[in-house]
Amino acid sequence: MRQTITAYPKTFLTVVLVFVSCLILLVSNYSITKGSGVQENRPQVINRTSGFQPSSLTEKDGDYIMLLKNNYNKNINGYIIGIGAGGKVSVDLTVGSRVIIPGHVAEERIPISNLRASSEGGTLHNSITILAVLFEDGTSEGIATAIAEIKERRAGAKIQLKRILSLIQDSLASPSATKMITLTQLKGQIASLSEEAEDTTSTHSKKGFRTAKEDALINLENLEQTDIGLQEGLIRLKSNIEKRITRL
Repeated sequence: MRQTITAYPKTFLTVVLVFVSCLILLVSNYSITKGSGVQENRPQVINRTSGFQPSSLTEKDGDYIMLLKNNYNKNINGYIIGIGAGGKVSVDLTVGSRVIIPGHVAEERIPISNLRASSEGGTLHNSITILAVLFEDGTSEGIATAIAEIKERRAGAKIQLKRILSLIQDSLASPSATKMITLTQLKGQIASLSEEAEDTTSTHSKKGFRTAKEDALINLENLEQTDIGLQEGLIRLKSNIEKRITRL
C-alpha cells in the first residue's frame, strides 16, 4: 500500500508550536496561582531598619506569618511592627531573658483581622511596617517615635520592678508561717502598687508599670502551684527580677 505524506510548510509548524507553548504556559500559571492561594489583598511590607530583614510572609489559619532575620552583628532584644492604619505589635524580649542572635530568625504572627480592624470601613489596609529594633547593648535603629515608645515602657517597668524587688526582699527577711499566707500577702502588696511615677505622665511608661506588675503576679500564682519551698521560690523570683532590671 502506498502512503501519501503531506508536507506542511515550516511557517505553519512554527505557528502550531507557538500556540501549544502559550497554552501550556497559561495552564501552568493558572495552576500556580490557584494552588498557592495568592491574594490581591496581600499586604505590602515596609522596613524602616537596615538589618532586621523580613525573609518571608505566608498565610496560615487566618494569620500572616512573618519571618524576620537578624542581619546585624549584635543581639536584638526588642522590636516594634506597625500594622495597617495605626496598629502596633511591640515585642520586648527582656521579659524572658531572650535575644535574637546574629543570623537567627524570629517568627511573628499577625492576625489578618487586625489589619482590617485597624482601617476605616473594614477595608484591608495593605501594610506591615518594621518600625524599629532595639539591641542588647542599649542602642537602637528605626523610627524615633517607635524607639521612644518602647524605651518609655521599659523605663516604667524598671521602676515598678524595683518596687516589687523591695517587697520580695522584705518577705524573705521576715517570712510568715506558711507559704500560702506569705504569697497571699505579697500578691496583695504588689497588686496595690501604683501604675505610675510622680515624674512620669507617658502612657507608654504607665503600660510598663502595669505589665511589670501583672507579670510578677502571674509568677507568684505559678509559685503557689509548685512544690518549691517559699524561700527557694522567692529567691529565684528575686534573682530573675534583678537580672531583668539590668537588661532594661
